[in-house]
Amino acid sequence: MDGNTAPRTRQRPLALVFSSLMTLAVVVACTETMSTEVGQYDENAVADMVLLPAEVVVGVGRTLQLRTTFLNAQGEEVAGQVDAWESSDIQIALVDGDGTVTAVAPGETEVSATAKKGGGHGRENAPGQLKKESKVIVSPDTVASVEVVPSSGSINVGATMQFEAVVKDADGNVLEDRLVTWSTSNDQVATVDDYGNVTGTGAGSVVVVAACEEKQGTASVDVQEVVREIVQLAIWPASVTVDTGQQVQFYVAALWTDGAKECDSSAASTDTGVLYNLTDYPAACDSAIARLNP
Repeated sequence: MDGNTAPRTRQRPLALVFSSLMTLAVVVACTETMSTEVGQYDENAVADMVLLPAEVVVGVGRTLQLRTTFLNAQGEEVAGQVDAWESSDIQIALVDGDGTVTAVAPGETEVSATAKKGGGHGRENAPGQLKKESKVIVSPDTVASVEVVPSSGSINVGATMQFEAVVKDADGNVLEDRLVTWSTSNDQVATVDDYGNVTGTGAGSVVVVAACEEKQGTASVDVQEVVREIVQLAIWPASVTVDTGQQVQFYVAALWTDGAKECDSSAASTDTGVLYNLTDYPAACDSAIARLNP
């Protein structure tokens, strides 16, 4: 090598450099995508479906409504839609597009609901299919009467009372596992859930209705406003000695008819001349309440 000749620099082929840059770009893009998606989920994506009732008995020739609820990955209710309903034995029971089952002949069949799953990020929201089944037992015994027990009741606003529906056939035999639909004549006075729990929402009277296979029974419920009255007062401190011109802060505690104990501290003073106040005696209200029911 000539001493005056500079050493040659080894050149990387242009194609190889371009390929390396493209690979790096893809890696960066994938990394950014993963970083934005990991730990996220679509709160509106359907992750599960509940079909109710899971098992039910219905008389020949009668109909019943199956209900679906859709949940996200956190177990919260979201909007969803059933794509298909199907009965495993249409000789026993038929099902239409809104989940209404019609009993055809005595026997058992499985009625299924199919819906789409997913729409968000993460495995729990990955696209897929949900399928739930309800066991439908068709009985030759039809419902002749429904009785609500007790037949009447009285509750306060905010309180809950349990009612039961007794379903019987024409011979007076109790029919088990029949689907009962509950309602009230006025939700502004009382509401009822699927299990017959009636909750007072406003003063007044309502009729609670339990329906099963075109038969229904009723019960009357009176809902009363809760009247709160003071039954006892207590003052803290019970006694105190002060100098002329010195001020004293007293605290009044009250015991109400509903059992609540409250202390009135609204008159607490921030005046430096006040002997007792909330700043200096944070437990003053507790002391007043402690004097109730001595």
